Amino acid sequence: MNMIPTTDAGSLRQASIGALLFDMDGVIYRGDTLIPEVPAFLAALDAAGVMWSMATNNATKTQLDYVQKLAGMGIDAPESRIVTSAIATASYLRHLSLIHISEPTRPY
Repeated sequence: MNMIPTTDAGSLRQASIGALLFDMDGVIYRGDTLIPEVPAFLAALDAAGVMWSMATNNATKTQLDYVQKLAGMGIDAPESRIVTSAIATASYLRHLSLIHISEPTRPY
């Protein structure tokens, strides 16, 4: 596996990376503490035109909850870039046509 050891946008463009998906807890932050290298890395991804999203297996919080948590750490991540396990499950079930969900709802 190749690691991306840079925050240089030019190097990221040369790596031909189309998109990245990050787990949040332990990769973007630990508990309520932002991992220091994350802002520069996300800025480099944006500058290189690399799409990124964040995922969590915690279904007790909404996308908006995570947007607010990240904003409190100085990370601007819109709801569209946050994937929770509840959202992923609803999307999968919708894809299978097993249920009809018109709007995301709280998982509890």
